[in-house]
Amino acid sequence: MSVNQTIDASKMLGALELANPVTITSDSGVLTLTADSNCFIADGSEAITSITGVDQGIYIITWNTVRTLTYNASALVLVGQANKTTAVGDVGVYQINSGVVTELLYQPVSGKASSAAKADTSTTAESCTGNAATATQLATARTIALTGDVTGSGTFDGSSDLSIATTGVEAAKLTTARTIAITGNAAGSATFDGSADVSITVDVTNADTATTCTGNAATATKLATARTLSFTGDATGSLSFDGSADESAALTLASSGVTAGTYKSVTVDAKGRVTAGTNPTTLNGYGITDALPLSGGTMSGAIAMGSNKITGLADGTTSGNAVHYGQFGASIGTNGYQKLPSGLIIQWGTVSITIDTNSDDSWYWADKTVTLPITFPTACLCATATGCSAYGGMQFAAIESFTTSQVVVQADSTRSNTTFPVYWMAIGY
Repeated sequence: MSVNQTIDASKMLGALELANPVTITSDSGVLTLTADSNCFIADGSEAITSITGVDQGIYIITWNTVRTLTYNASALVLVGQANKTTAVGDVGVYQINSGVVTELLYQPVSGKASSAAKADTSTTAESCTGNAATATQLATARTIALTGDVTGSGTFDGSSDLSIATTGVEAAKLTTARTIAITGNAAGSATFDGSADVSITVDVTNADTATTCTGNAATATKLATARTLSFTGDATGSLSFDGSADESAALTLASSGVTAGTYKSVTVDAKGRVTAGTNPTTLNGYGITDALPLSGGTMSGAIAMGSNKITGLADGTTSGNAVHYGQFGASIGTNGYQKLPSGLIIQWGTVSITIDTNSDDSWYWADKTVTLPITFPTACLCATATGCSAYGGMQFAAIESFTTSQVVVQADSTRSNTTFPVYWMAIGY
């Protein structure tokens, strides 16, 4: 296709009188020039698909980073009509006319410059005549053939690398036949040229059978006379062995004198054999002398439990019984309780009571039922209440009634419509 463009002479003159370079950065593949300069430094790393920002003119761009310029015949026409990768310091001269950007000259930081100065003559293989210095591929593909001891061929036009599958020529036989000879205690030979397999007849120089062999052989297939191997001592047994095959023997251990059975205490000799066994039923029978027997005894030291604890203890019921932590259960707070090892439980709390219009002469009173923090398992023995006089007017509190789960608190005051706290306590088991 043709890349002819009309060059504005005034803009070309402006390109010769370069303005101060302006640094610009591409966005989404588009490099936008500004109208205030004709010389630019391009930063960024993304591929460039178009250059915009001005309608026409000639502009110089110094590429300040490595990036790809994407060839487009209708938007970004590059020298060589292919994508190219810039290097830091490369310089390109570009003509913009009605939105089409044509690369007029490209000067790499190292190497020769490439240009589109002759683009007005031809830009395609169809319109290019003469011999080019380089080409994408050969006009006519050539066959490369290998002959001799290795053969093979392939078609090559320069558009890609070529790999040729080769076939080696195999020799039918050796040029000169060779003699293979065996010497030493056995002798023999044969001529070999590789054209066929050969067999060598071997003669043993001294003897070839047991009947003709005298003296002592270094090795033999088996012993002339089989031998008996016997085992005695802690294990007994025997086997007959002539060396013609592997053999094994079943051994019998000598008796230790202890009747077969299960023993909790055994005596072992230096060889690890059990020579005696017993089943003791007491600590003394096991030789343990530092433990308390079932009948009881006196310990001379303290027991250090560390982070462990004794479990499974029953609740203590008399002064001679041990107690455990569960017997001291408690809930400590404004309303709470405390369990004692004897089974006695103390409960307490506070309740706010508002004196209403119930009156008796000059006294006003009110009742309030309080649910105990826990229910006494058996009975509530007694309960008491105390009022607070800091709220003005003579006042007092008392327990009107109680059960295993509740107490009824009564508050009295010389003033009506007064709210004040009452403190109560109950004891039971």
